[in-house]
Amino acid sequence: MGEAAVSIKCGKFPHPLSYAVGTTYDNETAYGDPSPSSILNGSLAGTYEVIKNLKLVADVGVATNDDKKSSIMPAFGLVYALYSLNKNVDLSAGLKVGLTKPETDLTGTFGATFKF
Repeated sequence: MGEAAVSIKCGKFPHPLSYAVGTTYDNETAYGDPSPSSILNGSLAGTYEVIKNLKLVADVGVATNDDKKSSIMPAFGLVYALYSLNKNVDLSAGLKVGLTKPETDLTGTFGATFKF
């Protein structure tokens, strides 16, 4: 049972653009299921700073499918706004769109990040 995450900020374009690449590997055994289920996720995001403390983010990603009978990987597109309330708190809201059949068609996302 475990999870490993890697997030790599690969570079910065001339201000106000930047991008990031990330991946997550999750190897879990469900209760009563003797075989582990391994899921690998990957994504690429671009960020544009609109004004101070407000960024727009576009992210595309894929994951291995939990349904081992399907050969189609879930893929998504995500756009959201990220507002830095102060140096310790970020608020975000956006929409996630499924690009392939195994991914949910449309999802609203809301979040808060507390930095310490």
